[in-house]
Amino acid sequence: MLEYWDGHKHVDMCVREARLFIEVDGPQHKKNYNQINSDLERDYWSRKQKYETLRFTNQEVRYKLNEVVQEIIKKIHEKNHEYTRKGID
Repeated sequence: MLEYWDGHKHVDMCVREARLFIEVDGPQHKKNYNQINSDLERDYWSRKQKYETLRFTNQEVRYKLNEVVQEIIKKIHEKNHEYTRKGID
């Protein structure tokens, strides 16, 4: 699902079944103190909701799309395996 509202913030993408948020961030997310702090708060909120956040840079998506997709698929499989093992739907 693209651009998902979790009740606290908008995230770029959401895979509900895997409780996974995916964010694609510009350079300010690594350089601007306020943005870094905001991202930490957002990730904390996500974890409280039992969601994990994967973050990728615009450059990674642009130049390494296959690797980004593979990492997302891998994380979805890991989380689905974890939920199956725990008996969580």
